[in-house]
Parts: sequence; C-alpha cells; structure tokens
Amino acid sequence: MIKIKHLTKKQALIAGFVLAGLVILGVLINLFFKPAPKALYEVAVFAHDQGDNSAESLKNDMKIGDVLIMKKQEEGKILQWSTTERISFLILKMELTEDEVQKLTMADEREIPKKEWSEEEKKRAEEEETRAKQEGREYRPKPKTETLRPRLYRIRLEDEIFAGFLREQLMNGQPYTERVFDWGVVEKKNAL
Repeated sequence: MIKIKHLTKKQALIAGFVLAGLVILGVLINLFFKPAPKALYEVAVFAHDQGDNSAESLKNDMKIGDVLIMKKQEEGKILQWSTTERISFLILKMELTEDEVQKLTMADEREIPKKEWSEEEKKRAEEEETRAKQEGREYRPKPKTETLRPRLYRIRLEDEIFAGFLREQLMNGQPYTERVFDWGVVEKKNAL
C-alpha cells in the first residue's frame, strides 16, 4: 500500500499556488497560442504553364500549381464553378487559415530601392513629403515594388498525392472532389 504523507499548512499552500499557477499558465497558452481558425475553400489551380520560359513570361504568366482564385465554402452551400473553370483548372478543397489564404494569392515582389526610382518618381515623392510637412502630417513614402512573378506560393502537383493526374482528365470531371487538402501540399517558390 502507498502511504500518503500529510502535508503541513505551508506545503499545502505552496501546492495550491503551484496548481493555480499551472491552471493560469494553461489558460494563457490556450488564449495566446491557439491555432488560427481554418475554413474550407475551393481553389482553382493552374494545371499547366501559361506562356514559355522567357523572362517576360516568368514575370507575367501563371505556372503549373499557381492558384488563380479561391472561393470560401459556406456551410450547406455548393460552390458553383463555370464549365470553363471546371475543364481548365484543377479545383481542390483546402482547409486554410486566413494567413494561408493570403499567401496563396500573393505575388512574388521585390521592393525597389529609392536610388533606382526615375527622376520623376523621386520628384513626386519629394513634393508629397513637402506637402505633408506643410499640412502638419507625417510622411511615409509608399514602397515601390516590382512584380517578379504572379505567385510566391504554389501547390506541388508533382507530389505523390497527385500521381497520375493529367490535365486532360479535367474534361471528364474533377479528380479530387471528395478529398480535402491542407497547407502540406503548398510550397514557397525558390528565390529568383
């Protein structure tokens, strides 16, 4: 038999504080580190490359695995896709957080340093800064960016999970209507 040692008042008080501290810590962890809520989306994914591999095409054209559009699935409602969308794009159901949704349609951009701005752009920025000072407001120049390619993230259609998928199959219907994917099939593209 296990003998239970009687605790002194001091030991009981310390044990009570430790227990209360653990409960409070658990509540705080749950509040601040709770995983972001996910929602169900249907995403239209390019099943082929647009354009060629020229620098201009890379900058402007969508490539295989890029997400064109997403539609949030409302409970009890069926999403409608046009016939053209259904035969042109792979449509996948995905559980995503708001942050993941933003990333899937984010362009790959770089900020252009002010030294690379045209003289006209520099002059316009200086005029805006002067006007802001005259009006007594703070001036923060908008960063000027250049799009390197339409998407920074892509669905890895070459993964084993999509093995055997051929673009031509879309004419016969969507192959993954019953499956729900998550962020695990997404990758950030390599830097240019």
